[in-house]
Amino acid sequence: MTSEAGTVDVIGQLDRDVCSHVIVAPPGHVVNITLYAMMVDCEAGESLRFIDLLEPSSDLDQDIDAYTWTSSSNNVEVLLSVHDVTHGYRMEYQTIPRKAPALGCSHQFTNPSGSIEGPVYRRASGTLHCETFITAPRRFRVQIQMTELTDVGVDSLKIYDVIDGRLRQVTVRKDEEWTSSSNVVKLVSIQNGLRQETRQPNYMGHYLFILP
Repeated sequence: MTSEAGTVDVIGQLDRDVCSHVIVAPPGHVVNITLYAMMVDCEAGESLRFIDLLEPSSDLDQDIDAYTWTSSSNNVEVLLSVHDVTHGYRMEYQTIPRKAPALGCSHQFTNPSGSIEGPVYRRASGTLHCETFITAPRRFRVQIQMTELTDVGVDSLKIYDVIDGRLRQVTVRKDEEWTSSSNVVKLVSIQNGLRQETRQPNYMGHYLFILP
């Protein structure tokens, strides 16, 4: 779900015992969730989890009438596991600006395939910090192949496999295919103000959602 706000009601509407909703906000935003009803039998092993991109998951382990939770990042998964498909939850969500990313340099991708590239550095001073998130549906993985990688001492490109709120830095080499262990990948590109203006991005490549 990529809307700025919405309502989700799955009480009595489930067709399976596991239900997942992924909420993706623009970079620099967080997700605020208000839970109005929860029909989940925690004592019988049913569960409702909020999985944040940057934090360990939060489990709701008691019956509640109202509950408000705000994420630390722009990617959230609401994961429901029940034994009775008449159970579920009712919630509203909205995305809230938190910290504006560098203009035109941070991105969020949810399409099943696409191209990715770093920024073109055009300023003679200051540091450019750009973040790119690639979010696939649950059970999918993200496959990345870099076609260009610039090895410049004043540049830094870090790629993270995001597993249940924990960032695991990985190495992706030029022209080699790399596949994530999760459905979320984060790329951080930092260009130091010491470098000269450029006409080419410091990395280029493409990605694809795949089923393992």
